[in-house]
This record gives sequence, structure tokens and C-alpha cells, in this order.
Amino acid sequence: MTPIIIDIKYTAEDYARGALFMARRKWYVRYLYAIPVATMWITYGFAMMLANESGRSALSRNLLIVVLVTVFIGIAGYYNSKKRSYRSVRKRFQDQIDSSPAMGEAQELVIDENGISSRQSLGSGQIRWDAIIEVVETEDIFFFFTAKAFAQFIPKHAFQSEEDKQLLRDIVLSRFGDKASLLP
Repeated sequence: MTPIIIDIKYTAEDYARGALFMARRKWYVRYLYAIPVATMWITYGFAMMLANESGRSALSRNLLIVVLVTVFIGIAGYYNSKKRSYRSVRKRFQDQIDSSPAMGEAQELVIDENGISSRQSLGSGQIRWDAIIEVVETEDIFFFFTAKAFAQFIPKHAFQSEEDKQLLRDIVLSRFGDKASLLP
């Protein structure tokens, strides 16, 4: 097998995209913004059940306010979960890169018959194929999961050619079969 050699210097954008993808694989993280909305409606429902006739009338008049607040919270929460969280995560990774010699240093990744190894002047490491439980390809990144919520990732922009990306897909398919979620 011809090894695939990748020279990469991970950016804050790479780390942020990778971290957010791994976090959002948990279903509850994707829908956290819906919790305040559901809480508001459940509270409103209990208030309607427990209120007397005049209380129900007052609550019914306030229904438009409840709907508007719910819509606002839902939209703001969705926006925050998609956009703002990326900016804040990216900033935190940039701060880490600025303060850590190892994170900001270029490294060489070698993908071969043994697995994925990395080398840089401050250290080295290897993940053997047997340690990888799942492989996921997204539009921008290849993820090699060694646990449900942790993965080594390789951004696609780091590959020297489309042939190297395809070679990696072929290696992954031969080793993982249906445990690999690759793009067509």
C-alpha cells in the first residue's frame, strides 16, 4: 500500500468545524434551543388546566404574546446554536493555538497499512486501524472516531490531490465497509 502523506497546519477553523461536528452528533446538542420553547408551552398548558374560567380567559388573551415570545426564542436559539457558537468556539481554539506551541505547529500525517500517524518537532503519535470504530466523511473533513464523541480528523484542504482523497476512501471502505459513512 502506498502511504498517503499530508503536511498540515491545523487552523482554528479546522478545530472549530471538527469540534462542533463531534458535539452535534449528540441529538440533544442539536436541539438545545428547543428546551426554552417547550418549557414555555408546557407551563402555559398547565396554567390553562389549573386556571378557573376567568383565568383561562386572561391566559387566552395572552396567547399571542406567548406565541410571539416562543417564535422569538426559537429563532434566536437556532441562530445561536448555528452561527454564534461557531464564532465563539473558533475564538477559543485560536486562543489555544496562540498559547500552545504544539497546536500551532505544522505536522506530517502518514496514512498507511498500520493506521494514521502524526509527527511534528514536539511529538508524535499513531492511531492504529483497529482503534478506529467509525469513519465519517463530511463536505470538508474526514473523521476517524476512536470513541463515540472523539475523533482524529483530517480537513480535505490538506490533501495534495483528489487522487489522495479517493485513495483514502478506498482504504476506509476496504477496512470498515458499512461502518464508514462516506460521501458518494
